Amino acid sequence: MSSMHGKPTWLILYNLTEGQRYEVRVCWAATQPTEFRLTTYELQTLLDEPELMSGLSEYSQSRKSAGGPRFQSGSTEDVQAPRSERETSVLFLQILAAADYYTVNKTLMMNVPLVHADIILDPFVFGLLPHSLLPTVGYIVAVAIASWFIARYVSIRIRNLATETTPEKKIQ
Repeated sequence: MSSMHGKPTWLILYNLTEGQRYEVRVCWAATQPTEFRLTTYELQTLLDEPELMSGLSEYSQSRKSAGGPRFQSGSTEDVQAPRSERETSVLFLQILAAADYYTVNKTLMMNVPLVHADIILDPFVFGLLPHSLLPTVGYIVAVAIASWFIARYVSIRIRNLATETTPEKKIQ
């Protein structure tokens, strides 16, 4: 099932904390202009909409026939968790990727090369900023504090130099 927005890829996001904000980032090479469309679905939405369910089923079948990696749980807790708890912490992420360029090379337009991308799911800290930005914010705060002390020291030295009286030599 391919659309004008590209061929769908499905990911299962599990062990999500209810009420927690998350950021999904897609990183790919700038030499491959690509448009990404990301949509999340709850399990009930997938079950209620047959076209989504068939798209997910098609994707799953294509991964099996291509010998793609099988789903592996990060821990045994996922398998042993009660059914209702697992359903509340699961979302399905649909990614549509389409080439965002035009070329006169008909072969390239008909057979668009795969775009390798990194998908990053980053939880927000206190609902303010993504967890991966904490070191950057810490670095900026440290540089700002150090700059304030350095600027204070430099301004005191300049002020002292300006007010310092130098003995004048008398020319005879």
